[in-house]
Amino acid sequence: MTHRKIAEKANVSVSTVSKALSGSKEVSTELAAKIHKIAVEMGYFKEKSKRKLEYLKEKTPLIAIISPEIISIHYSEMITYIKNDVESRGGRVAVYIDDFDVEKYKNIIEKITLGKNTDGIISFSAYNLDVKPDIPIVCMGEMKKKNWCDTVCVDTHAIISDLIKYLVSLGHRRIGFVGEPLTMSKQNIFVEEMNKLCLNVDENDLYTIDERFEKIGEVAAELITERPYFPTAFVTGYDEVAIGLVSGFVKAGFNVPEDVSVVGMNDVHYGIYTKKPPTTVKLFYDEQSRIAVNLIYEKIFCKDSPTQNVIINHKIIVRDTTGNAPDRQVYN
Repeated sequence: MTHRKIAEKANVSVSTVSKALSGSKEVSTELAAKIHKIAVEMGYFKEKSKRKLEYLKEKTPLIAIISPEIISIHYSEMITYIKNDVESRGGRVAVYIDDFDVEKYKNIIEKITLGKNTDGIISFSAYNLDVKPDIPIVCMGEMKKKNWCDTVCVDTHAIISDLIKYLVSLGHRRIGFVGEPLTMSKQNIFVEEMNKLCLNVDENDLYTIDERFEKIGEVAAELITERPYFPTAFVTGYDEVAIGLVSGFVKAGFNVPEDVSVVGMNDVHYGIYTKKPPTTVKLFYDEQSRIAVNLIYEKIFCKDSPTQNVIINHKIIVRDTTGNAPDRQVYN
């Protein structure tokens, strides 16, 4: 089906048909509606969609990955899984870094959209956008249901609740949290879940350290061990924090887990090679990445596919940094 055949049916020029179907304001609303109706009746759009699908299947899809950073093991590992999966299907990836900056994120989205050569986006950020992009997006991370994109998420509330319940099963009642400004949402969830379990939270047991990775735990341990009494267990923002915290406690002369228990999140691969492999939460990065790639390919090749919100399971991995609460248990 060509523009010429539609033009003959509508008794207009080929140029007018082209302008009407591209949304040009040079064609009146009434005439554009007439041409669109004729195009639908003649099967123009169905044929165009079929040709586009065949073209996409023949070309090499380019998937943009937007990540807040690549220095952390969490994001670099996820990016690697996605890259390997896309490349195994004959596709390509381009990685963009937004530095946890919403404006930079929006600028990246705009740049990708205007570039016209990217087929889909997998993003670890899910900031609200002023204008919905006209290419498919799959967002990954904490559970934040969106109606403008597919999501592949973990349930952070369930994860932290399960960690607290596990520590309580070991006899711990006074439990603290160690993180950084970027994990403040996890700290807030920690407080919320502790309250749900009727466990008091002393705000002095919440440590937000303005550092990154293992250094957070080391600094926090120095502050914690200066106190005469402190929690018998700590939940941390992620594994690197837990590893640093354990190291700091040992340097200060405390035994882990005999004196204090520590749990992390993310199950980073090098954790098992430390002197005290941390108890952690496995988030199944490989499954998250596989599902995200499946969703983005589905969106690219089947525009009418429904929006999906997938929640990934998690599993507590018990290792060497958790044990029964010590006799020094202090209640709030």
